[in-house]
Amino acid sequence: MNWWKRLYSIACLSQKRDLRSKAGKPNLSGMDIKVIDAKGESLGAYLRAVVANRHLMRTLALRDLKIRYAQTSLGLLWTVLKPLTGLAIFYVFFGLLVKVDTGDIPYPLFAFAGLSAWYFFAFLVSACGTSLMSAQDIIRYIYFPKLILPLSKVLAGLVEFSVNLLIMFFMLIWYGYWPGWSILALPLVILLNAFLGFTIGLWFSALTIRRRDFQHVIPYMLNVGMWVSPVFYPSTMIPQAYDFVLYANPIAGTLAGYRWALLGAEIPSVLYLISLIPLLILFVGGFWYFRKVEREMTDLV
Repeated sequence: MNWWKRLYSIACLSQKRDLRSKAGKPNLSGMDIKVIDAKGESLGAYLRAVVANRHLMRTLALRDLKIRYAQTSLGLLWTVLKPLTGLAIFYVFFGLLVKVDTGDIPYPLFAFAGLSAWYFFAFLVSACGTSLMSAQDIIRYIYFPKLILPLSKVLAGLVEFSVNLLIMFFMLIWYGYWPGWSILALPLVILLNAFLGFTIGLWFSALTIRRRDFQHVIPYMLNVGMWVSPVFYPSTMIPQAYDFVLYANPIAGTLAGYRWALLGAEIPSVLYLISLIPLLILFVGGFWYFRKVEREMTDLV
């Protein structure tokens, strides 16, 4: 793998330097020396470094998928079992017992669209949030923009989400329920979903590397968030007095976008745009804090 080759090159270079130091002062004339100064690196230079290391991002994403499903018989099918199991439970409770009203949309379609989106979001928050902790050995020995690590989790998450999306299309065919022109908005909704999960995960990745306690906060936050967001129930069940909470919740607007794009549900209210303001603030603040922590990351891992 490319990152192992880079690690091996660094190890060999370190050995050569040790030998030279023992033999005497090395002759550095003619050598191309690159000084890495994280504090002086501009934003443009940093982003160019991220793009230049995109091959490492792909390698880490593939490595993550291979490790997760190594020596398993079902492989990526495990990705399908989680939302399908959740769908079965919620269908029995909310679809058969409580009989939640989802209008003309069959409850299995309504719930699976929400669960697929939520599990994608939850995976990104959890995986991006612990991406630095799980790559401490790489961080110690290889210099690269550490933003590559959470971004590689986004790529891995997109692969898993695409499997669930394929199941969703099979369910649409089974129910004879085909979306209209709203399906063209699906890529934008997926992008918003990924951006939301990545933004929150970016915060947790930087916070966790400083204080290990934050890695235990992630599961609790996701469990609470699943119930306060309209994942498996319609937003109409939320009392109007709490509409401000609904519209300020970025994942609520994303869920409404999925159901509109895939199921032809009611177009999301423009009031959901309110949630974009705190989301953008979170991203800018998270990116700034991540870069601040990155400058001292080798001392923290």
